[in-house]
Amino acid sequence: MTKQFSMSRGLSAALLALPIFLLNPVEQVHFSQDGVSVAVAEAAAQNTRKVMAVSEAVNKKLAAVNEFLNPEEGEANLPRALQEANDINTSKWNEFEQAQLYNLKGNIYVQMERYKDAIANYRKYVDTPSVPEANQLNVSYYLAQLYLATENYKEAVNMLEDYIKRSEIVGADHYYKLGQAYYLAENLNKSLPNINKAVDMYEGSDRIPPEGLYQYQMSLYHTREEYSKVIEVLEKMIRHYPKTSTWRTLAQMYGVAGRSKDQLHAYSAVYTMGGLTKDKELRLLASLYLENDYPYKAAKVLDKGIKDKIVEPTAKNLELLGVSWSLSKEKDESIKVMEQAAKKSDDGELYARLSQMYLGDDNYQNAVNAGKEALKRKLKRPASVHFNLGISYFNMEKYDSALKSLKEARKNKDITKQANQWIRVVEGEKERVAKLEEAAS
Repeated sequence: MTKQFSMSRGLSAALLALPIFLLNPVEQVHFSQDGVSVAVAEAAAQNTRKVMAVSEAVNKKLAAVNEFLNPEEGEANLPRALQEANDINTSKWNEFEQAQLYNLKGNIYVQMERYKDAIANYRKYVDTPSVPEANQLNVSYYLAQLYLATENYKEAVNMLEDYIKRSEIVGADHYYKLGQAYYLAENLNKSLPNINKAVDMYEGSDRIPPEGLYQYQMSLYHTREEYSKVIEVLEKMIRHYPKTSTWRTLAQMYGVAGRSKDQLHAYSAVYTMGGLTKDKELRLLASLYLENDYPYKAAKVLDKGIKDKIVEPTAKNLELLGVSWSLSKEKDESIKVMEQAAKKSDDGELYARLSQMYLGDDNYQNAVNAGKEALKRKLKRPASVHFNLGISYFNMEKYDSALKSLKEARKNKDITKQANQWIRVVEGEKERVAKLEEAAS
């Protein structure tokens, strides 16, 4: 199996679950004195094969088996039906009569889920020359489905190709099955044209294609990395089959295509439907809200996720929540969350940010406390913390402490100019206050 095919199968299995084959039973033969020969005569009118009849004696034996298979009351007795069928001596039967027994036994084996035995009997039926072509085609199409169910994809492809070639009426479902068979046989290049034809036939007659058909089409386009086509298929699916899993897959594909706003809308729909239940999913949604300038919605998603114990209240997640509240102009909520985040952090970066937030809120004592905590830990830019401390001390009229912090800050050349400006301000204010105190004394 190629790597490319494996990726496609993985996508289908994890996100979409490709459909299981549902086998419809072969149309049952009704046994009466001349019921079989009448059915055969009708089919034979469509071709030139020699018509063979079923004798009354043979018809009675077939009817006896059918009584156990399809009783008028109660459930079928499959073991007894099979025993009766196997006990029949067919040495004097003609080939057409024997073919009817093959068909009947095939039906029994299917219901017993003995598919290989069913295939063997149906194969004998369709290989019988005297069986009318219409009957052969009907059973061969069913045989193809049995081959699919038993993972004999090569034979399934052969029978379906033969059926489509010989049948006068070919519908969307036939191309769907052929595309499915090629897909499972790992012949993706032949699978896609048949799947596309099936979709076109459905849509061309104003019918909605089955969900499974869309799933195969989407998976095949994904394998070919035709992501715009994948999105087209998914957009159809959410109109006709609006499941959370489909919305989630569409959101992922919007992300691959770089369509951030569409990705947000899709994930938002999944969230509304209750489909986002994992930490990383809620964090992604919050990040998309932030990226698209909806910080309040980001904050509400994270806040609920933490309260519902889905999102871990780690320093990183709390920081994201704090930033979301801050961008939403919810200062009190932002500071409260950032305090929690800072306590959980190993470095001093969050305390440094918290100090700046307190300073911006004119809460100078808390700004100093947070700044001191930041300086006890590892920092990328300690000079910035010293700078904020200097301003906080100045506003608290602690001029010596302010000068000490600002002189420490100016050691960093990036803020030397600003620090020196503030040092002059602080020194001037300190001198002014000293003169006032001296005059007052």
